[in-house]
Amino acid sequence: MSPPGALPNAGWMEDERALLAAVALWLAVALVMMATLPALPVDETRYLTVAWEMKLSGNWLLPTLNGAPYSHKPPLYFWLINLVWAVAGSEVWAARIVSVAATAGVIAMTYRLGRELFPERGSGTPSLAALILVGPAVFIYGALLMFDQLLAVWILMGLCALWRAAARPSLGAWIVLGLAIGLGLLTKGPVVLLHLIPPALLARVWMPPDARLSFRGWFGPLLVSVLIGAVMIFAWAIPAAIVGGPEFAHMIFWKQSAGRMVEAFHHRQPVWFYLPVLAGFLLPLLFWRPLWRALASARREPLSRPVRFLLSWLGPAFIAFCLISGKQPHYMLPLMPGVALMAASLLGRAEIRPGDARLLALLFAVLFLVLTLGPSIALWVGRDTPNGFVSQGLGAFHPLLSLAAGALALLLLLRARSIRTQALAMAASSALLLATVAIQCNRGLFKLYDLAPLANALAPYEAGPIAVFNQYAGEIGFMARLTHPVQTKHREELKAWLDEHPDGTGILRDDTGEKPEAGTVVHAQPFRPNKTISVLRAKSN
Repeated sequence: MSPPGALPNAGWMEDERALLAAVALWLAVALVMMATLPALPVDETRYLTVAWEMKLSGNWLLPTLNGAPYSHKPPLYFWLINLVWAVAGSEVWAARIVSVAATAGVIAMTYRLGRELFPERGSGTPSLAALILVGPAVFIYGALLMFDQLLAVWILMGLCALWRAAARPSLGAWIVLGLAIGLGLLTKGPVVLLHLIPPALLARVWMPPDARLSFRGWFGPLLVSVLIGAVMIFAWAIPAAIVGGPEFAHMIFWKQSAGRMVEAFHHRQPVWFYLPVLAGFLLPLLFWRPLWRALASARREPLSRPVRFLLSWLGPAFIAFCLISGKQPHYMLPLMPGVALMAASLLGRAEIRPGDARLLALLFAVLFLVLTLGPSIALWVGRDTPNGFVSQGLGAFHPLLSLAAGALALLLLLRARSIRTQALAMAASSALLLATVAIQCNRGLFKLYDLAPLANALAPYEAGPIAVFNQYAGEIGFMARLTHPVQTKHREELKAWLDEHPDGTGILRDDTGEKPEAGTVVHAQPFRPNKTISVLRAKSN
């Protein structure tokens, strides 16, 4: 018999099928994203340029951007991109394989942590968590070139090891925790410690009451794990600091690690910033009535050890991120597996009632209706926008595609008759919505961020000197496959630079709409809202 509150027919075989369904949904959306999404400035193009310069130089020790040491991120992500490029070629889609594989790993590791925390056969929690996780936040960010997906893999790996070390003490568990810390440090720096150290220090909260937390049995091995991670990061950082010089050493040992946490110098946001972000990430869960009933019922019961373990991770990490002034929405991604596991553990005791899917169906009906009618309304409202941004950005939207995808989503939602099938229907509906948005945006909006035409126009002049005017964050290096750094200049230097370099090429990003005061424009394209980016040559050429 199944334990009380278990999902019906939820043996490990059904669990594994649900896991495969979650991964398959993700890979289907990932293929659409890889086929439609250009490298997005400035972050993705910058990371690609760092990886490209690593490939060109063959120097995997010291990352560079435009020829200068790049201290903003550790090198593991760039190493992995280069490994994929060695097999598949130096293309944007090939680089995205790292993020796509990491996101699939997050789904699998969420299931694995669920098996560790909720080992009862038939609980259904691990697979349900995997299905809940595969929602809009994962679909939006999962294929982007960023570090958080890979970081989440190491966090989940470390949490599995920490729980195992408490349940079945062994040297192997502490070594795995140390490896997870080290890999996390090599991926995104000390932020991994905000996820793994608090639950380790709060072990008294989630371990059995009779457990003894001695230095020899717990805190000593924990210190050894941290030392393993420290050895891994310093094995790269110390030689890199020697090669990169004192300024690079200061950046990686202080400003980009502890300094970023003490006082952020980018992405400053108020303390409440993550509250609406988290609400957005939890769609469509917030519209799922069984979850609210399960939450109301759980308030009257004591918290289980697995839930206390998850809270000892999620609570301190979320508070820490709120207190750090530098904030970005995707910093919340590594917390989403924990949220999914919490929701799945509550839903193990929930029941489906008639009409539970109607609120979900209404939510997705509104979203698909906005996708269908929104472009036409935006075109009418923004018909007089300077540079024609709205018409260029929306391109040729096809409402029939949105209507067909929306109808399929509603059919899936309204036919779901169990917790598991409703979770699967939510994931599939989110996948349909995001895939439809990506396909539609590929006809217009994405073109405003695609620098491939600029790179093609730049190709005949790549051998000569190149200067970027106004600002530069590595957008061109990889896209144009440049083999030498570009010069960075202010706009007022444009004429003098072109006069001094008759064989040179200037790249001007402009939002004034005025004709460049010097040179001949050999290529121009819309870039972002109401901006233009141009390739300039000396008029004599």
